[in-house]
Amino acid sequence: MTTDDVDKEEKKLRDSITLDAKELYFLTGIIGSDRLLGIEDPFRGCLTDEIAEEWDRAKSALLKKGYLMEEPNGVELSMPPHVFSSVAVTGLAKRSCWVRYSHASEAFEGYLHMTDEMVIQRVRCNEDPNRYTLYEIGSVEEACRELIERMRWADQPETEMTSVILSKRHFHKLYEQAPQLTVEQMTCQLMTFDGEEEGALALARSMKNKVAEGEFLFLVWNEQDWDVQGLAFIIGDSCNWLIRKSSKGDEDWLTATPTTKEQFAQMFVQWDRQLAKDEGR
Repeated sequence: MTTDDVDKEEKKLRDSITLDAKELYFLTGIIGSDRLLGIEDPFRGCLTDEIAEEWDRAKSALLKKGYLMEEPNGVELSMPPHVFSSVAVTGLAKRSCWVRYSHASEAFEGYLHMTDEMVIQRVRCNEDPNRYTLYEIGSVEEACRELIERMRWADQPETEMTSVILSKRHFHKLYEQAPQLTVEQMTCQLMTFDGEEEGALALARSMKNKVAEGEFLFLVWNEQDWDVQGLAFIIGDSCNWLIRKSSKGDEDWLTATPTTKEQFAQMFVQWDRQLAKDEGR
């Protein structure tokens, strides 16, 4: 890790904020948000008096943490700039990405909330699942680069190898059985669908010698609900695969496409830019 990397990590930790679910709900409510992703309303079913009592408790805790400040008039409240920006992006961003991945050194699950100016990462605290930490991690490009390194994508050249196409149900069964099967057995089963040996062999090797795996959900607010697109990935010792599969109940297909770091970064950034462009229409 370079000196610049260390400085960035220290700044990220210094500017991070940690909130429980009720505190996060109250702060996002102050800035006008009622659509927090991945967190159920902690006040559902509560009476108005009960919510008021909870607000008094949360306000005291937030003032003590320095996440809220009383104005000189003693009536109005404000947030320090880094708290306001983190909460505003978390609560109001119309583009978000849920990420899950695991490898030998780390298991991660969290959200990236994205605007044109910054990305806020929100993760659940390991020691207390009711608490969340919000980090600013720069631009979409910077967030993508950081993710790729943390997910341990393999360095690989671009290839003319085609995608492997097969049944989604068969793939999941094969994925679960991979530890007990040989590469040759897996290759034969993968070839029964499109008959292409090069891709089937490379995918079988990656499934057998898996370094990391995970999935993404790209979420876009359409002013009523969240539109969702998903994909998964497998990282072998020398090849990365993006997995796209059918989402309709009556369809049963899956494609696995070899994908370089650069290709994935380009796809991620182009997805965000296109959505940002659509928002501006």
